[in-house]
Amino acid sequence: MSKKILICDDELYIRLLITKNLEKYDFQILEAQDGREAVESAKETLPDLIIMDYAMPKQDGQEAIKEIKADEKTRNIPIIFLTGLNLRPDIKDALNKEVAVYLVKPFKKMELIEAIEKVLSADLPEKR
Repeated sequence: MSKKILICDDELYIRLLITKNLEKYDFQILEAQDGREAVESAKETLPDLIIMDYAMPKQDGQEAIKEIKADEKTRNIPIIFLTGLNLRPDIKDALNKEVAVYLVKPFKKMELIEAIEKVLSADLPEKR
């Protein structure tokens, strides 16, 4: 059974780019366009991994991560954090305690693939 990855970014282009980078692998891709939607989707679908942006409408990534980690059902879902922002050191330190990997945009395809492999503790299975 394929693993579920929830991609949360308010930019459609970024969601499409990540999806395109993962299309040859056997994943079920879910999408959310803001932090509130990401929290709701995480609770409903229990993905194996969340890829989360920081700056988004309705609820930013940091607040969404806090809510996901506070819920017993979702607290153990690993999160890869993506941001194009230069975050203050205190925010970055707090996030590093909650996320499995911290990536800065623009990211390279292999950085993303290696981060996913690290988080899922497995080589990525390609589609047959």
